[in-house]
Amino acid sequence: MDPVKEENDDIINDRIEGDFYSNALHLRFNKALENRYRRIYARRDRRYVRSLLVVLIVCYILYGVVDWFLLGEAASNVWMVRYLVGAPVLCMLWFVARGRWVEEYLQIFITAGILMLVITTLWMVTFVGGVAVHAYISSLLAMIMGGLTITRLHFNYAALTASIYILASAFALLPMTEANPLVTYYLWLNVIAVSLCLVAVYTYERTIRREFLQKILIQRKNNELRKANEKLKTLVDVDPLTNIANRRYLDQVLDQEWRRAKRRNYSIAILMVDIDFFKAYNDSLGHLNGDSCIQRVATRIGQIMRRPGDLVARYGGEEFAVVLPALNIDEANRLAESVCDAIESLLIEHPNSSVSPYVTVSVGAAAMIPVEPYNKQDLVAMADEALYQAKSQGRNQTAKVVIPQQVSLLDSD
Repeated sequence: MDPVKEENDDIINDRIEGDFYSNALHLRFNKALENRYRRIYARRDRRYVRSLLVVLIVCYILYGVVDWFLLGEAASNVWMVRYLVGAPVLCMLWFVARGRWVEEYLQIFITAGILMLVITTLWMVTFVGGVAVHAYISSLLAMIMGGLTITRLHFNYAALTASIYILASAFALLPMTEANPLVTYYLWLNVIAVSLCLVAVYTYERTIRREFLQKILIQRKNNELRKANEKLKTLVDVDPLTNIANRRYLDQVLDQEWRRAKRRNYSIAILMVDIDFFKAYNDSLGHLNGDSCIQRVATRIGQIMRRPGDLVARYGGEEFAVVLPALNIDEANRLAESVCDAIESLLIEHPNSSVSPYVTVSVGAAAMIPVEPYNKQDLVAMADEALYQAKSQGRNQTAKVVIPQQVSLLDSD
């Protein structure tokens, strides 16, 4: 997984790219982004550094064979530095790198590790004489070049490490130049090689930072696009008056639930809810009050349907539909009765209703196990038929319709 994507991008503002950097070299971001950059890449680089340390420890210990080959019995002093100082310190560094806390100080940790290798190797050089000294100086040069380039040091820490290395090597090797003029060549070679390494480190870090910034900006654009799509989806799927699902979204969900119920062979129910004498309500109290009434009814129905899979939608005008997966007809009818009672208990005055002084609803309930030759339109038609029955029987009540052939199935569902 891309580590950049593990963080939120709230800290990115609408600014041109140059404003993200705090220096002309483009090696440091503004404070908030810099902290994020270091946190992300320290988390990634800590594992990488631990792997490098394992390889380094193995090579460092095995190099003792080369000590013996080059120095013979005189290797004892070199081994003292290698095995009593260098190897234990490297092992300690590996152990310390296991802790997450080291991520905050990872650059200092890497710098200290490289300088420890440099100092111990320079210490070994002081015990070596003759032609063998060139092998150790060469290994020292290879060590600093590798340390600067493959450890993912930031440029400022690499520059600090290189400066200390040049000073330390000059201090240790300059006394040898009179006896061995070739050491002077190594000192100049050190300066040139380290300078080239610093150029490589600078180029690498600047490239990594640019890629990091590009990923952040792309992620931000993707998040903006996702939010825009979600907003668009809300506008498309939600009824603007009631803030519940609209007819379009109802059709989508009913199709999905129908297919699921068909695969799993369980019942799906639907309620059709209609506000009684709503035209008379509008005529007497006005459309603004009518809109308020629809909103309150929609909210109350939504409060009754508490299961995650239930869907309340505005079917059209003053009519609502409720999709109820995995309910049989009796369960659906009990919910329908609860809807009737709950709406009347809102005590919304209705001066022109012949069944109650308050706003009431009629509810039709239908349930079906999806089997051939029926489809979801048949279920909706059944609920609509039940609603018609409830209204023709006096309103403010419920009615239910069941396909005769499915009665036993629904009762056992």
